[in-house]
Amino acid sequence: MLEADDRFGDVTVDRYDWNQTYSAAEYRMLMLSYTGTQMMLDADREGLLDDIETFIRNDFDGVVTRPLVVTLTTARLTAR
Repeated sequence: MLEADDRFGDVTVDRYDWNQTYSAAEYRMLMLSYTGTQMMLDADREGLLDDIETFIRNDFDGVVTRPLVVTLTTARLTAR
């Protein structure tokens, strides 16, 4: 932790929370950006994406919302 390191001062941790909503098609595109999805065999990947898109359309009225959290840590390097 930076707070425990005497080389740094003025350590600040900011947290940003938000909800990101995706249509079924947008979520499919998001999943295509994941390395694990990209590494799948074509037929397996298309099957998974088809199933996920259908699931979102049928069981979630065509949209899903993901809660997201990002943290930003800043600190000043102290003089030695």
